[in-house]
Amino acid sequence: MQATTPATFTSVAAGTTVTTTWRVTAPSGAAPGNIPLSATATHTAGSYTAAATLRVPFASQKAAYTNVGVTDDGNTKPGKYDGGGFSFSAQALAAEGLAPGTSFTHAGLTYQWPDVPAGSPDALDTRGQAVALSGSGSELGFVGSGTSGPHQGVGTIVYTDGTTQQYGLSFSDWWDGTNVAQGSDLLSSFPYINNSEGRQNQKVSLFTTKVPLAAGKTVQAVVLPASEDPSTGAPQGHVFAMAIGGTVHTPAPQPDGPVGHITGIGSKCVDLAAGPAAGVQVVLRSCNQNASQQWALGADKSLWNQGKCMTTENGGTGNGTRVVLDYCDGSKEQQWSVDSSNGYLVNAKSGYCLEDADGSTADGNPLIIWACNPGDVGQKWQVPAGTSAAGPSGRIAGYNGKCVEAGAEGAAVQLNTCGSAASQSWTAASDGTLRAQGKCMTVAGGGTGDGTAVQLATCSGAASQKWQAQANGTLVGTQSGKCLDATGPSSANGTKLQIWACAASDNQIWGVPSSRPAGVVSGYGGKCAEVAGSASANGTAVQLNVCGTGSAQSWTVASDGTLRALGKCMTVAGSGTANGTAVQLATCSGAAGQKWQAQANGTLVATQSGKCLDATGPSSANGTKLQIWTCAASDNQLWKLPA
Repeated sequence: MQATTPATFTSVAAGTTVTTTWRVTAPSGAAPGNIPLSATATHTAGSYTAAATLRVPFASQKAAYTNVGVTDDGNTKPGKYDGGGFSFSAQALAAEGLAPGTSFTHAGLTYQWPDVPAGSPDALDTRGQAVALSGSGSELGFVGSGTSGPHQGVGTIVYTDGTTQQYGLSFSDWWDGTNVAQGSDLLSSFPYINNSEGRQNQKVSLFTTKVPLAAGKTVQAVVLPASEDPSTGAPQGHVFAMAIGGTVHTPAPQPDGPVGHITGIGSKCVDLAAGPAAGVQVVLRSCNQNASQQWALGADKSLWNQGKCMTTENGGTGNGTRVVLDYCDGSKEQQWSVDSSNGYLVNAKSGYCLEDADGSTADGNPLIIWACNPGDVGQKWQVPAGTSAAGPSGRIAGYNGKCVEAGAEGAAVQLNTCGSAASQSWTAASDGTLRAQGKCMTVAGGGTGDGTAVQLATCSGAASQKWQAQANGTLVGTQSGKCLDATGPSSANGTKLQIWACAASDNQIWGVPSSRPAGVVSGYGGKCAEVAGSASANGTAVQLNVCGTGSAQSWTVASDGTLRALGKCMTVAGSGTANGTAVQLATCSGAAGQKWQAQANGTLVATQSGKCLDATGPSSANGTKLQIWTCAASDNQLWKLPA
């Protein structure tokens, strides 16, 4: 054990804190597992002791296997996947391509199924253990399921630079293949399982979950969540494989073009078989107002839904190729031409038509491509008519770093933790509307009174759907003249939005998508400028932290020389000009203390003082506050703005 920063201090001034960092190394030959640690700080008034845990990782996934999750149909007794005597059948898995040691790709990640004989330990129970796993990419994936109900837990990713990242792991119960946990995807289902006496005809499933990784970093180890069945104490989550890879994808903005239902045989509508994940099947279903049935017919010939595009599976061109949703890339397999004389939707790559398989009108019937045939009623479609307005797209970040999130039509627009879901991707359209999932942010009933709810509704051009972003960060409903407002005021997840008399209060300040550059402001030690704690209050410090994708690190380089996050401006406190004056968040007012100029040498000059944005210390530690200081072009004064 070794201190990597000073561990002794002559004095600590009242109201201040000091930090000591220790590097703890497990002794050579230490067995994998969790080792309890304690640390005591002694001072003149007494002492304080804190506890921590040193996790010694298993050397590999195989070394961490503890559970027999798969058995041979001829020898089922070793199985204990659920803590009892149940297990997957090796024969049923192999029939779906999951034989021992087999590599398989799902949703862009390539996994290896455990390379051990049936009846041997082959799965990791979620017990909070660390497992060595090396690699770089944009995503970390897991294959597994829950038992005795769905599994949910929080684990930790450890990077080679010593930083960590928490992640959420969710799996549905293996006996429930219909209710896929949020953030997960169905991998495959199997017709039967094994119990201690032999075969049991119970359909079971495996799932995958993917979590994003920090850009530019290398994973060193993964700490699994710890979750237990409250009735038995047995682990509730089980992992067969982990993999690193993937490409960073963001929801594509809604294209310019009409939005609405695509209707076909039996007056049924084009829909999705599940949530808008890459690879989900496009199907026919009874029409409703769900976002999964709102298709934008783009001028670029794309058919867009919730940030992704309709395409042929794996770019296929043959009769019977499935039609799925995938990340928009502008490829020919994602282009569809409307042949209005025949009612066709013709795929550009194959020249074949979108078809309802077998002409069935059953809900959930899959869509495919097939050679165009004038007599085939399963190839006749009616597409949305009219126009829609395009504009910049992204998140609307506001009160205490939370983002505006859309629900189903008629449901309240609310706050939630910022993420990459299509429900948080808003287009600031040229007609003054704010659009998500093909619908518009709307003041309920066209109301104008304080407290009138804000919800999602079909875009109609009504005045209650028009908004104007103001220089001070407020968002005004043009019909009412009142401001978008977080009720309470509260920034809790699920807080509903409303209109209220404009006061430019923190719960009325919003960062709306703009055509101006937006992203992280990176600087000293590779760290990024961040609004401390994602707090919206005026006077909140701007500090350094590990770069991420949160709204507190998303800065817009505005045309007026300001740098804006959470709808507010990076500001020199009190418009001061002296060395050491703090830099903080404040309502945008046009004050000179909010104007910045980027220089060719990488410095960022406050125009009022002529001094540079500077990391105090100089230090690149997380939480280092920013200030202004005489420009020296030193490393702690060099910044890279969004381009």
